[in-house]
Amino acid sequence: NNRQTIVEFGSGISTLAIASSLEIGTQRLISFEDDSYWANLVNAELAKLHLNDVCEVIVAPLTPSEFSKDGSNWYAASVVTNAIGDKKIDVVLVDGPSSYEKGKHMARYPAIPVIKSLLNESFAICLVDIDRKHEKRIARMWQKLLGVKFNNHLLRGSFSLGVKGDYY
Repeated sequence: NNRQTIVEFGSGISTLAIASSLEIGTQRLISFEDDSYWANLVNAELAKLHLNDVCEVIVAPLTPSEFSKDGSNWYAASVVTNAIGDKKIDVVLVDGPSSYEKGKHMARYPAIPVIKSLLNESFAICLVDIDRKHEKRIARMWQKLLGVKFNNHLLRGSFSLGVKGDYY
């Protein structure tokens, strides 16, 4: 659907699936991962599948974030913004950092405040694990921040999707 720049927080199977659907030379997936071992594994799979021209998993350590709502660490904002550069983001998939542990339930919130100014005029944001109460809270907070309605899809993969513009 002519999306040029896709940003993903937390890499894995979704990284490989998205990358395999992209066109070399016109589309790019930038995936951020805090676990360097896991990032290397995913990058090795991308290389085996000849997908490293459309995607790279970038190691971004978890650091304190000014946008944290519970003291959780988030991906180093400077690593994220430097990797994205002057590109405008069309799609965001938020599946990291890990947020199921006590004291880290709001760990995914900083994603949108950090990259808000980098979003294209039309965009889609997908937050996974929306069956958890804290992810529902995050989606409501992003909804207010962006003025975009997030719709929860509990039976089709447990995600919430916020879309701005005539996008789908």
